[in-house]
Amino acid sequence: MPSIADAGYTVIAPDLRGFGESDKPSEGFDVRTVFEDIRELIEELGQGLVNLAGHDVGASVAYAWAATHPDEVHGLTLIEALPAGLEPPAVSVPMLQGKATWHLAFGSTPDVPEALLANRERVLVEYLFRHAYDQTTFTDADIDACVRPLAALGGIRGAFAHIRAMPKSAEHNRSVSGRKLAMPVLAIGSTMSFGKHMEEGARQFAEDVTGVVAEKSGHWIPEERPVWLSRQLITFFGQSTPRSDLARGRSA
Repeated sequence: MPSIADAGYTVIAPDLRGFGESDKPSEGFDVRTVFEDIRELIEELGQGLVNLAGHDVGASVAYAWAATHPDEVHGLTLIEALPAGLEPPAVSVPMLQGKATWHLAFGSTPDVPEALLANRERVLVEYLFRHAYDQTTFTDADIDACVRPLAALGGIRGAFAHIRAMPKSAEHNRSVSGRKLAMPVLAIGSTMSFGKHMEEGARQFAEDVTGVVAEKSGHWIPEERPVWLSRQLITFFGQSTPRSDLARGRSA
């Protein structure tokens, strides 16, 4: 974040509802509702046109905003996930290669994850984070920091609520996908996960797509390759944002 800010951008990276320190309401986890949270935050902060970058769940949220209000988005970056409802056939996407996507089915099951993970949240977090290219990427302190909000009241439910809302999110994304995105799109995959299939998938719903693959990385590119990723984003934002807007400090 500091390096992107040093390049002239205002960087806003809130916890989505259900995650971290944000509220964990009982409903409203479809991408349209969630992007409106962020959109209203940007408006409240007095920002204008934005460059959006979304990882995992955030990628589907970012796409929904860009497709619903294309006049508000300079450029869109999708990292290690394609929008719900717009994924290519599963056989084309080796998501987290060598690792089944059991967590999606598990998370979409009502009540059971909350019961099974009570006081065991670290088991899940550590399992997911240790599937990095370099298993030392996440320290014990990093894992503890992620476990704390999950262990708080509503934490597991809030995180899995995004998965449980996928059918509604997919319905919205398909409803706005009739016209391909015209703004530049950067699709980023990793060698251990989506790889080049991020670019292939994005071409289904966007006209101007650039695809890059993070070498020596798993799903967690922001943590595994932060310097590389910040350089990719700064270069892309500079190409998609008019210089006059950059001089005024557009948001990312």
